[in-house]
Amino acid sequence: MTSEIPDFRTAVEQFRDFLTQIGHPPDELNWIFREDVSTCRRRVLVRVPLPADNEGIAAARYEEGRAAGIGVCLFAYCRLGTALCCSTWFVKDPEESARRLCGGLKLSAPLPADLDVAQPVWEKRTWRGWRRLDRESGLDHFRGFLPRRRHRGGARSPPRCPRSRLRAYQSLCHFSPPLRVIAARSVASAASCGTVRTEPSPIAARKLPGKSPPSLGRGRPGP
Repeated sequence: MTSEIPDFRTAVEQFRDFLTQIGHPPDELNWIFREDVSTCRRRVLVRVPLPADNEGIAAARYEEGRAAGIGVCLFAYCRLGTALCCSTWFVKDPEESARRLCGGLKLSAPLPADLDVAQPVWEKRTWRGWRRLDRESGLDHFRGFLPRRRHRGGARSPPRCPRSRLRAYQSLCHFSPPLRVIAARSVASAASCGTVRTEPSPIAARKLPGKSPPSLGRGRPGP
């Protein structure tokens, strides 16, 4: 079944022909993902400039679906200036293929009169605000079909230790052994971050010559 689905370059050429047939001018194609779009207040906003590797990621995503051999879709989402913003998704099993009406290569685009016209957003701070409103309002209706740039899942990276705790832990190297024990208690949670070594230092095993470590209990040390 894989042979029935053309490679990405051939599929894009077929997609351009399809867009021309339904009335879209042969303009530039921009490849977008969920992280590039905001639909807050029912307006389509696109972050610009788009990442330079979007097309490469779209091609890799397409080839992943092509290798599965069930169904891959190229679709136009909106217009940004003179360019069409497009993306790609694929189905993973025959049940999903039947539910989403996608078998082989599927080409999809609204008619020119029905295609949303997106507004560009250049400011990073403004973009973060729109995306936060998206999450709070739940109006990101593209969630069901506009794919993410990166796949979710896989092994999680170990949690990062807060920088302040890490600096406090590293400063223990400059303490004498008794103070090392006291300070270690104040940053004991740093060891749970997974980024700090907790093996005892060989310095802690030595005693200061002619001195005994003071008591760490509550109450005053004896005479």
